[in-house]
Amino acid sequence: MRSTMILIVIGAIFFLGCAHTGFDDIRVRNLNNLKKLQLGMTKDKVNEIMGKERELVKEEVYYQGYLVGHRDVDVSNPYKTERQEVGGKSYEMLFYYADRFGMGMGFWDRTYRKAQVADRFLTPLVFEEGRLIGWGREFAEEKNLLSETDSEGTDSMLWGR
Repeated sequence: MRSTMILIVIGAIFFLGCAHTGFDDIRVRNLNNLKKLQLGMTKDKVNEIMGKERELVKEEVYYQGYLVGHRDVDVSNPYKTERQEVGGKSYEMLFYYADRFGMGMGFWDRTYRKAQVADRFLTPLVFEEGRLIGWGREFAEEKNLLSETDSEGTDSMLWGR
């Protein structure tokens, strides 16, 4: 009896070890890589740390609070880039999909017929003269670098885990 229990436990551990939990996706890797960044790094060094990967992330699609299906979301590193000029200074921002809680939501854009990550779930990395001067939404907001339109509510069909 005891040897049967041991085999069951070993089998369960093996099975769980091989299962894909969805927690090792591009968001988690980006979040972990953000912890390696330091102020003053060059854009090339940041790109080296963050990676230039591209991944299809399968997300659940909700409509009015109900799960209605799944969508593949094409996520690349960086997800998008922007240039801003504020107060006579030029800034470049690289945005990475790195939702802190793994509960990201985006929206289904009827114009483009694809799932997109809403801006509020992207982490901006801010560069001035090619050097990293800060990151995060709070930092970018303090510098007045985020636009008023935040990709919110293009459609009421949200996706997320």
